[in-house]
Amino acid sequence: MRRSFRFTMVTGALLIVTGCTARQAGTPVPGNVVATPPASPSTHATSTSAAKPCDWLSGKTLTDLGITSSPRPKETKGATSCSWRVEKATAADSYTIDITYYQKNSLDDMVGDQPRTPVRVGTHNGVQTLDDTNSGCVVAMGTSATSRVDVYIIDGPQADWCKTATTVATLIEPRLP
Repeated sequence: MRRSFRFTMVTGALLIVTGCTARQAGTPVPGNVVATPPASPSTHATSTSAAKPCDWLSGKTLTDLGITSSPRPKETKGATSCSWRVEKATAADSYTIDITYYQKNSLDDMVGDQPRTPVRVGTHNGVQTLDDTNSGCVVAMGTSATSRVDVYIIDGPQADWCKTATTVATLIEPRLP
């Protein structure tokens, strides 16, 4: 329920900021959701103290993703998150990237009624799912038996949601705890 509430709150805020956009009917079909493992597993963070989502995207990666905004960090009880806005030529093509580290919520603790597709991103098992408000896609990666990282793409072209979430998940995966 907390996740659905968060989706609703983020989506509502974005609609106020960006205005309404047209949606295309249908269900997004993910592309290849299995990511290539990183070249060196030694690049993985070794503790939860390294869990700073705003540090997981930087430099050339930000440019490659089209991010021009500053990161917006947020800390809540049990979660640390960071979001970036990707502005395109139209509001309908623009979207938000949100990365959240849940210290005490595993993949099994995810809430929502949408079907989940098992995925593997690098060395992390995970799931891919649409959010309950039909405004984005989440790729969640288990980082331990009791924690996970969600990459959530909100708004933008529906057909690209899960592809973009998988791309971002693949880019940050070597830095996960």
